[in-house]
Amino acid sequence: MPLSMADIGTDYTIMKLTGNDNIRHHLQSLGFTEGTRIIIVSRINGNLIVNVRETRIAISRQMANRILIE
Repeated sequence: MPLSMADIGTDYTIMKLTGNDNIRHHLQSLGFTEGTRIIIVSRINGNLIVNVRETRIAISRQMANRILIE
């Protein structure tokens, strides 16, 4: 399921990044790589603040839709 549909405070694992090469590269440079554990800290108007690799990052709903989790 896409990260945008995940529950706040639940631990997930990134399974796949979708989108074109530029989007995938941008997400990877922020630390969103396959196999990485991720937790949603909060949701504001559909945008997310997530904890990935012990860092909090804010991402848009559109970017969160590109991250598939399990």
